[in-house]
Amino acid sequence: MRRFTLAAAALARARGESCAMAADRLRGALWGLFAGDAVASPTHWYYGGERQVQGDYNGPITGYVKPRETMMGSIMPKSNTDGAGRGSYNANRKTVIGGVINHGKKPYWDPAKSHHYHATLRAGEETLEASLVRVLLRTVASTKSVEADAFRDQYVKFMQTPGSHNDSYASTAHRMFFANLFHKQKPVKDCPDNDAHNVDTIDGLVLPSVAAACAAYKGGPGAEGKAAARDAAVAVAATTRASRPLATAAAALGDAMHGAIHGVGSAASRADAMASALGMRVPRQPTMVS
Repeated sequence: MRRFTLAAAALARARGESCAMAADRLRGALWGLFAGDAVASPTHWYYGGERQVQGDYNGPITGYVKPRETMMGSIMPKSNTDGAGRGSYNANRKTVIGGVINHGKKPYWDPAKSHHYHATLRAGEETLEASLVRVLLRTVASTKSVEADAFRDQYVKFMQTPGSHNDSYASTAHRMFFANLFHKQKPVKDCPDNDAHNVDTIDGLVLPSVAAACAAYKGGPGAEGKAAARDAAVAVAATTRASRPLATAAAALGDAMHGAIHGVGSAASRADAMASALGMRVPRQPTMVS
């Protein structure tokens, strides 16, 4: 009997240690996301690479830096303020940008100028996508789980609230969503859309990755937790975008995030598994010669 008691105590300690490590990984991932977002935003869409970055910021970026006011080659002045992709500035009417979301930021889309996508952000300030991660986290904390519908409700409220964030840029997916809501008066659940070009993109995995990490932590290291991470990633991906490619990628990412949170396998093995799930060729490991 004593042996069983000791074994049970050992298992309880092991579960506690495992849970503590998973919590630490989740915290670290979130801190890394926000720090990385703020460090990277000054260089968004710098197709000129290192030379362009160092030219605009007088050297390499080594910490939090305010994005430039203007940017040579910025596509934002060519972008549609009222929907997908490129289009008209629509100067004389209420548009999605400035009137429905990103309040007060429409002048930064003026085609007569060439503003940096994140010209309004301060050094260290988060982009819109990172702000939406915070909305998702607050929703998770409130509902005690990853609830895609609850997040979508908070997303709609946040985006339409003046001053809720300070970013000048909003991607095509957001502009299409609110064009459907504002102009077409569609039900919220029918507002996610796709222009077959700017929506099936990697920025659509920001929110699903966080949803997967949170669901993985709550669900635990077993098969149930893995399924929960996958389902949460797919559901949250669909809250703002109608994208089959993103749904497929989100499912694979959910598996990878579950492994990362619970320390299952190596980072390389998780990356290989995700690549395989997405139909990508996994490179053969080099043969070690003794």
